[in-house]
Amino acid sequence: MVAMNYTKFINGLTSQVKKNIIPMSIIDDAVKRILRVKFAMGLFEDPLVNKSLVDQLGSQEHRELAREAVKNSLVLLKNGELTDEPLLPLPKKSSKKLVAGSHADNLGTTILTAIKNIIDPQTEVLYEENLNSNYVKSNNFSYSIVVVGEHQYAETFGDSLNLTIPEPGPSIICVEL
Repeated sequence: MVAMNYTKFINGLTSQVKKNIIPMSIIDDAVKRILRVKFAMGLFEDPLVNKSLVDQLGSQEHRELAREAVKNSLVLLKNGELTDEPLLPLPKKSSKKLVAGSHADNLGTTILTAIKNIIDPQTEVLYEENLNSNYVKSNNFSYSIVVVGEHQYAETFGDSLNLTIPEPGPSIICVEL
């Protein structure tokens, strides 16, 4: 699971099993689950990649499914007074919008790109990964869209017992507007 440093991972895991830090039953359980899925998928009967499906990678159907997954996993926070006016959708035309945050412009079709693609061409969009109060106050934004999230991870590295957003997320969210 650690593609760039798999030998360090294997050595570390082996050491922890030998020292009884990680019980062998955990390893056995993980292997059983992985093998069960691989057998169900028929990977042992036909282990090679089906190259006839390569043209489906990145298809419109896959992109729509990915967008649906993102839409169902996003959380919207709104600061300020409660009103009867709906917050979304934001107007396409305004003088200036701020898009900020560590996750606004980092992979694939980004939120920043999507916003630039749908707004009125006269609306100025500024992007800042990290914010400070002076920048925000000196630019007179009509709207601010802040996008933060977890650091990328695989497997247990990202497991957390408290549901907090890692820095710089909270610092960006809490910038005085």
